[in-house]
Amino acid sequence: MLRRSLEDLVDQYGTLNPYVIERSQLLDKCIVQYMKSFPGEEKRERLETIVRLHQGIESLDKYGMSSNPLVLAVSRELDRLLIEFIRG
Repeated sequence: MLRRSLEDLVDQYGTLNPYVIERSQLLDKCIVQYMKSFPGEEKRERLETIVRLHQGIESLDKYGMSSNPLVLAVSRELDRLLIEFIRG
């Protein structure tokens, strides 16, 4: 449901809109919480990488850098890793 909402916001406002970025971060947090329930060393390592990326994005966002091209690139990479992780 959050993913569909995010897609609607992107269609309406574009990827640089603060509401879109906020919704994307909320979705990331929900996915990370869900993924923490999966056992296994390989999955745990992948999850740790994803969590570090997410924390980095949150840190940059606190300084008003959420529209920075580098931050957006890392956010897209995080989305890619999350999708890859979920698909297994």
